[in-house]
Amino acid sequence: MDTQCLTIAGLEVRLAHHPQVWSPLSAIEMMSFLVENDLLVNLKQRRVLDFGTGSGIVGIVCGLLGAAPLVLSDYSKVAADMAVQNAQLNKLFQVQGVQSDRFAQIPTQPYDLIISNPPVQPWLFTDLDCPSTREKAAAWNEAGADGRLVLDALLKTAQSYLVTGGQLITSASSRHGQRQTVHLLNTFWPNRWQQIYASEHAILPDYHGPYIPMWQRLQALDGDLRIYQMDDRGRRFAKQADAHGQPIIITTLDIDERSQPVLLYPEDEAIWSAKTPDGQELVQLSSEDNRLPGPAINQHWYYEYYLFQAFAP
Repeated sequence: MDTQCLTIAGLEVRLAHHPQVWSPLSAIEMMSFLVENDLLVNLKQRRVLDFGTGSGIVGIVCGLLGAAPLVLSDYSKVAADMAVQNAQLNKLFQVQGVQSDRFAQIPTQPYDLIISNPPVQPWLFTDLDCPSTREKAAAWNEAGADGRLVLDALLKTAQSYLVTGGQLITSASSRHGQRQTVHLLNTFWPNRWQQIYASEHAILPDYHGPYIPMWQRLQALDGDLRIYQMDDRGRRFAKQADAHGQPIIITTLDIDERSQPVLLYPEDEAIWSAKTPDGQELVQLSSEDNRLPGPAINQHWYYEYYLFQAFAP
C-alpha cells in the first residue's frame, strides 16, 4: 500500500493513499496551528467527532493527542473506511468510521469536540444524479451549489451534538462567503465564538481555475469577496461582470465612516456609482477618488483561509 508520512507540529502521521479520497492539503495547516498554539490540549479520553474526515488526518492528530473514542465521518463511504484504516496505521483503535450525509447518520452520543476541515468548492465535477459516487477525488471537496453545504450543517447543528461546554473547531474560507459564515456564527453561537486564525493563499490555476467563474457569479450576487486581487495599497477587489454581464468592481469602501461592501458601476470615464449588493445607490465617486482600488499588482487571485472556535452553552 502506498503511504506517506507527514510531520505535524512534531507528530508523525502515516496516511495510506487512495485515488478516491481527498488528500490532506489545508488540514495540515489547520492542525499544525492548533497543536503549536495549544488549542488541542486536555484531549485525553475525550470523545471527538471528525466531521468530513477525508483521509482521517484531523481525527488522527486528535487521537495522537489522547482523544478517544474517535468518530470519523464522511459522506464518502470509501473515505470513512479509509480514515479508519489510516487511524489503525497510526496505532489508534478506539475508532469508528461512519458514512453520513452531514449529521443524518452520526451517533447521537454527545462529543467533547467536533472538529472539521469542511469542503469548500461548489459543485462542478459532481454528478448530481449520483453524488455518492465521484470519479475525481477533487469532487469530494465540493459541497452544494455554493460550496456551503457541509459548513452550514456544522454551524447550524453541531451544538446539539456537544456536551455542555464542548467545543466546535472548524475551518472556513472566503470562498464560502465570509459574511454568511459570520452571520451563522452570530445566530447559532452568539457571544460564544471567535476567529482564531487567518491566512491568505493564492488561487492555484490548475486546481481552482475551473471554479473561478462560479465564485465570480456568487460574489456578483451578494458582494461578498470570495476571491480577489490586490492593488499596491493592499486593497482587495474583483474586477469582473455582474449577473447581467455589466462590468463591475466588487470591493469595500469607507462610506460615512463605515467600511461597506459595494459594487462599483462605471457611469462614464470619470464617474463610478457605488451600490450595495442589493442595488441601493450609496454614492458617486470620481475616478480620482483615492478610495477606489488601483490596478492589480499582479495577475494572481487570492482567498483567505480561517479557523473558528465556538463553545456550546
